[in-house]
Amino acid sequence: MKNLFWLLFIFFPGMFLTAQTPKNVDGGAVKTLNDVSKKYAEFSTIQFDFTYKREKNTKTLETFKGKLFLKGTSYQTAHNDQQFYCDGVTIWNYQPVTNEVSIFEYDENEEQWLNPAKMLANWSKLYRAKLIREEFVNNKILLVIALTPVKIQSYYKIQLKIEQATNELKSIAIYEKDNTIHTYIVDKMIVNKPLDDSKFKFDVSQYAGIQINDMR
Repeated sequence: MKNLFWLLFIFFPGMFLTAQTPKNVDGGAVKTLNDVSKKYAEFSTIQFDFTYKREKNTKTLETFKGKLFLKGTSYQTAHNDQQFYCDGVTIWNYQPVTNEVSIFEYDENEEQWLNPAKMLANWSKLYRAKLIREEFVNNKILLVIALTPVKIQSYYKIQLKIEQATNELKSIAIYEKDNTIHTYIVDKMIVNKPLDDSKFKFDVSQYAGIQINDMR
């Protein structure tokens, strides 16, 4: 489930809180992140279409497209033959190929992975942010920001690309210490589209013969 929560780290509304890093140290990164937060916090719902790529030593190992829907602390995403649902109380992971669903309790104590809202709210305690360069792509300026974990992790850097003119996140890359790079690219964003709460619940009664693994 770890890759799912990297995805939530990218897209969850209110993802960035104000940090007190001086501009001459972070190059303006914190201000940019706060501007992104303010923009996304105004949306009642968000839909992202994204492309994922996993690389190692310049070779592409995996790639797929997916969707992520967000509403408050609820989310639903489908990618790579898996579906995830969360209503803020329960998490369901459904695998259509095997017609199998695993059910987990939404545990606030597992803040870093199973409580995305809390994880993102505390980002400034977990990472140091720095604007490392600007890129000019398709007549747009992208700000490239590096997040370095304060504590030792399996990864050593998260790299964000944010469009300067719109304060929209365009991509994120996670650099693992074994040279694996996980990259998520935003293909499309739709905001404030009405989403019924039922979209974030998985109804096992709709799947005949389903295998249920209740991990609660």
